[in-house]
Amino acid sequence: MKNNILITIIVLFICSCSNNSDFNELNKAAYDGDLKKVRYLIDNGKDINTMGKNGERAIYSAIKMNHFDVVKYMLISGAKLENDFKYQDINDEITELINSYTLQLLDVSSNQILSKIKSYKGKKAVILNIWALWCKPCVEEFPMIVGLDSVYNELEVLFVNTDFEDQKVEVKKFLKGHNIIGESYFKSEKDEAFITTLEESWNGTLPFTIAYSKTSGDVVDFWIGLEPENRFRFAIEKAINL
Repeated sequence: MKNNILITIIVLFICSCSNNSDFNELNKAAYDGDLKKVRYLIDNGKDINTMGKNGERAIYSAIKMNHFDVVKYMLISGAKLENDFKYQDINDEITELINSYTLQLLDVSSNQILSKIKSYKGKKAVILNIWALWCKPCVEEFPMIVGLDSVYNELEVLFVNTDFEDQKVEVKKFLKGHNIIGESYFKSEKDEAFITTLEESWNGTLPFTIAYSKTSGDVVDFWIGLEPENRFRFAIEKAINL
């Protein structure tokens, strides 16, 4: 029994030393901005998400030193970031890059979301999906919509959640569970104003989906309730081609 315990301790010690070695080597390369070395280490099996003794991953060293190309490569390779991390003196380019790879649940009014949609005019068609955790059809169709977002290069999907403020933690957990990164939105406006500004004929029933034209930015289709994937595809392709 004692021998088994001793063997276990030795194995754990060896694993710990190995992990620290992985971190130290990758961390130094990241800190130095040595993209070639970082690429080599990751491609040859170094654990990109190994934690150092300070509780941080190697990517944070690249972030602190503003090594854009290293940060980008590590993010593409699967480096994880905490959504609430904050560092001073990070340049705007890296901040924007990080934001695109992490989940941000942003408060939004109807006018703000319409302004966001307008920014895609001439660039992408837009699907706006209004949803809530309590809404079973919303939850049911959510992964299908996420999948469509990855199919169409000329499409941008915007999700706006309408749950109560004290449910934000649960909303974030749900979004993370569906691998949502970048910006997602949380309604911060009273129901009546939000509903009438987006679409006067909408009665507030969820889910609610609107398709906006890539060329004009105008509404080309909208519907209330759960619809099959082919309904979404029809609206998306119409929005892309109009």
